[in-house]
Amino acid sequence: MFNFNCDECGRGNVRAQVLQKFETKVRGNPFTVPEAVVGICDNCRACYFDPNEVKRWRELYDAHLERSGTLLSATEISAARVELRLSIGDFAALIGSTRQSVYNWERRDRNVPQNRTVDLLIRLVRDSAESGRVDVIALLLEQARILGRDIRMSEAPPFPRCRDTRARCRFAPRDQFDRLYSDTQAPRPVPALVVNY
Repeated sequence: MFNFNCDECGRGNVRAQVLQKFETKVRGNPFTVPEAVVGICDNCRACYFDPNEVKRWRELYDAHLERSGTLLSATEISAARVELRLSIGDFAALIGSTRQSVYNWERRDRNVPQNRTVDLLIRLVRDSAESGRVDVIALLLEQARILGRDIRMSEAPPFPRCRDTRARCRFAPRDQFDRLYSDTQAPRPVPALVVNY
C-alpha cells in the first residue's frame, strides 16, 4: 500500500502509520475516523491516502449516520412511500432512483444505507406530503447543523441578478436590417454587432 518515495519532496520515504481519532471530511462533512491508516513522508510529513482506506472511511461514516439516526431507517423510508400510496417503482421514479435501490433501502437487513443526498430528498418528499409546504432551505440548514456544519446565509439574494446586456450592444440602423430581407435585392452581408465594453 505504501513504502515509496515521496512525490512532494523527492527525498523522503512514505510509510503507513495508524493515526488515532483522525479528523477528516467525508462527503464534505467533518468526521473523526477512530483508526486511520495514512501514508506519511518521513522527511516532509506529506500525507498520502489509499483509495481503499478512503472507501472504508465512507463506509464508517455511513454506518455512523445510520446508527445515530441522522439517516432515515428502512422502516421510515418504507412508511414515507406507503403514506404516499406509491409502489416501489413509482416512488423510485418520483425521487429519480431505481426500483432496486429503493427496495434495498427499505430492507431491514440492508448492507448499505441510502446516501445523504437521497436521504434529504426523501425527507423533503415525506415532509411535503405530511404538511403541505416545506421550507427547503430551513430543512437543509437544520440537517447540516446535525452533522456539525453551521451554515450562515446572508440576507442578500442567493444569486446576483443578471445585468441587462442591451445597454452595451448596439445594432446596425434599422434601414440596413430592412434591406437585408428585401425580396427584390440580392442578399447583403449581415452588419457586424458592435459591443462596447
